[in-house]
Amino acid sequence: MRTRYEPFRALSQLRLFAALLLIAFLGELAVMLVLPLVVPGASELAGSGLDALLLAVLLAPFLWWLVVRPLRATSQREYEALVQSLDGIVWESDAETFAFTFVSRQAERILGYPVERWLREPDFWRDHIHPEDRERAVAYCLGATRERRDHELEYRMLAADGRAVWLHDVVTVVAGEGRQVRLRGVMVDITEGKGTQVALEAAERQFRTLVEQSLAGIYIIQDGRFRYVNQRAAEMLGCSRDEMVSRLGVLDVVVEEDRELVESKIRERIEGSAQSAQYAFRARRGDRTLVHLEVFGTRTELDGRPAIIGTALDVTDRRRTEEALRESEASIRGFVENAVFGIYRSTVDGRLTMVNPALVEMLGYDSAEELLGVDMATGLYRDPAERARLIAQYGPHERFDVVEVEWKRKDGSPIAVRLTGRGLRDAQGTVLGFEVIVEDVSERQALQRQLQQAQKMEAVGQLAGGMAHNFNNLLTAILTTTELMSRELPADSPLRADVEAIREAGIHGAALTSKLLGFSRRKELEFQVLDLSELLGDFTRLLRGLVPENIELKMALEPAGAVVRADADAVEQIVMNLVTNARDAMPGGGTLVISTARAALDQEFSERYGWGGPGDYVVLTVSDTGGGMDRQTQQRIFEPFFSTKPVGVGTGLGMAMVYGLVKQQGGYVHVYSEPGRGTTVKVYFQAESGVAPSRTTQETPVVKGGTERILVVEDELALRRAAERALEKHGYTVLVAADGQEALELLRMEKGAIDLVVTDVVMPRLGGSELVEALRLERVEVPVLLTSGYTAPHPRVAPGLPSGLPFLAKPWTIAELLAAVRSALDKRPRLPNARADRATPSGTTPRAR
Repeated sequence: MRTRYEPFRALSQLRLFAALLLIAFLGELAVMLVLPLVVPGASELAGSGLDALLLAVLLAPFLWWLVVRPLRATSQREYEALVQSLDGIVWESDAETFAFTFVSRQAERILGYPVERWLREPDFWRDHIHPEDRERAVAYCLGATRERRDHELEYRMLAADGRAVWLHDVVTVVAGEGRQVRLRGVMVDITEGKGTQVALEAAERQFRTLVEQSLAGIYIIQDGRFRYVNQRAAEMLGCSRDEMVSRLGVLDVVVEEDRELVESKIRERIEGSAQSAQYAFRARRGDRTLVHLEVFGTRTELDGRPAIIGTALDVTDRRRTEEALRESEASIRGFVENAVFGIYRSTVDGRLTMVNPALVEMLGYDSAEELLGVDMATGLYRDPAERARLIAQYGPHERFDVVEVEWKRKDGSPIAVRLTGRGLRDAQGTVLGFEVIVEDVSERQALQRQLQQAQKMEAVGQLAGGMAHNFNNLLTAILTTTELMSRELPADSPLRADVEAIREAGIHGAALTSKLLGFSRRKELEFQVLDLSELLGDFTRLLRGLVPENIELKMALEPAGAVVRADADAVEQIVMNLVTNARDAMPGGGTLVISTARAALDQEFSERYGWGGPGDYVVLTVSDTGGGMDRQTQQRIFEPFFSTKPVGVGTGLGMAMVYGLVKQQGGYVHVYSEPGRGTTVKVYFQAESGVAPSRTTQETPVVKGGTERILVVEDELALRRAAERALEKHGYTVLVAADGQEALELLRMEKGAIDLVVTDVVMPRLGGSELVEALRLERVEVPVLLTSGYTAPHPRVAPGLPSGLPFLAKPWTIAELLAAVRSALDKRPRLPNARADRATPSGTTPRAR
């Protein structure tokens, strides 16, 4: 180890040079002051300068020993003490190999390695630099050394105990003779400070990462401008960070409607009246789209002046969701509030918690609050125990529907409702209450009852029509036979009265079957425009004959505008039946009022009462002051054969016929009655515009005979014989057939010798309509006269049957038969040729039915 401190040799040489100068100065002073006293003539020498040089030479060794050596030793010790006292490692190394030539004792304290090892190992510095810092430190030092540039750097060295010690190394490049000679420096332990710095840098990085990668926008504003924004804040507003900081003011991004709010909030914090604020506003992005922002900002200071630091959240999606929820809630609320059905929520114990206006109105309460105070079991259910039964039955189910129960309104009147809903349950599945839709089905039930009644009446009508058809066949045979008998009997024959009695009974039977056909709508009506008031006026005398003197008859007829399209005979039958019923309802006398008036019905009327269509009507009203009827009786008054009259009085078909005739004419009939307060029947006929033509009396047709050949097709033997006798007595040649098939065979044999076919419509094997169709297909040109107990074509008439064929309704008289036959022969209506698509091969007979 070297015993001198080479780093400080320059300082020692400087001190030696100074000492020599001092010796030279003292020597010169001695020559000038002492030498002239000792050596004569020395003054000249001193003045020449040689004296000083000589004296310096003579005195130099002495002075070196006496002055310089002690000074040098003292300086050496001071330098050694100074170097060793430095809180750092003083070192010197070779500039090319970095091998240490000097290291201070602080190296042992700082890194724990003995100084001898530093000096002994050529690569000690390189080998003990931390691996992560080694390449960087060595490369940096080599570069600076080549450039002969003093430098400093920081790196870690591994201590003897394995610690990493941060060193700050200040290096001086000492050059000599044109190349690098050596490096000198001082290594200072900065581990403690470096740890704090690293922690600060780590914290700063974490904070910066947190700010830069935050999902919230972070900003600093001062003087109304952005001083800092993170990337998220810039993305929210669709701008770059540089643009926001350098160009945009805060209010530049706020929509005009919200600027006053934002400005006031900023002013409060800048002026100090508020430390922080949280609020929301709308802003415009760079592309002008709208964004909703929610901000929280706090007052702070930046460069000694007030500023605001805060966060911003983009709540556009949340606002849209909230708006959608509000709209959905408003929509649902509107649906509930405006629903035509009642809606309610209730607890299990029967307390209503929510009701909508429709339910309040349905039950007749004044307000929702009033209804909410009602106990369901006792206040709504007609049978309080029914609610408990329904809960026990449907409570375990997820939902229930089509549950019809009887409730009651506020005034106690009954109302039929249908309940559909579900139970409200907690997380454990326990039922907490119910959510229910209520539908008023009172009208529906009434309509169902009406439908059932109509279906029942339709079924009875079908039966009545079939019965009337059979009766008409029998009555026709009775009437024609009695008429023929009456003509054969002498005028004074005692049998004539019996025959007339039989004929009179047949006429009454024909009237009864006419009522049955009217009820079953099997009687064809002849519609014409007529004045209802005029018709009733002409009918007044007959009506007064029906009413006894103890009943006051009042007529209140519309003077004008009571024009309808109806069948006059049907209207007269309706009035006759209504007047008869009214008369029988007042055996002790009373008042009977018949009136006509115009009325207009609308959709609201139809929806309220369940009948009637919008339009103008003429109303025929028949009112009496009789005993009236209860509700149960009113529900049955249109049933055939139902009567409230004593046994033997009436047929029970009066109101049934009224109903059938009114419906045939497209009208409506409504009955209102209360026990003890009489009955009012209103018949609605659709009104017609214009003036009805004058009514004329039809002339009785003239009966004529003939000589033509007639084929009578009738399955009833008695009726077939009666028709045959009646026609033969009036000159006709008559052939008969029991059904259509037999008639078809006769027509083929006669080959055009038949002048007229008179055929019943309904017969076994082959009916009249099928016979007509077969004649069309075989191109047989012969006139046809149809006859039937029904007054309209039978449903089995083949499609395409030509209209306008003559028709004779049963029961007919001989005069009516002869008139119809003569008319058909004179007009000779021919059947058109069959269409190609319906033709059959010549000689082929249609299959019998």
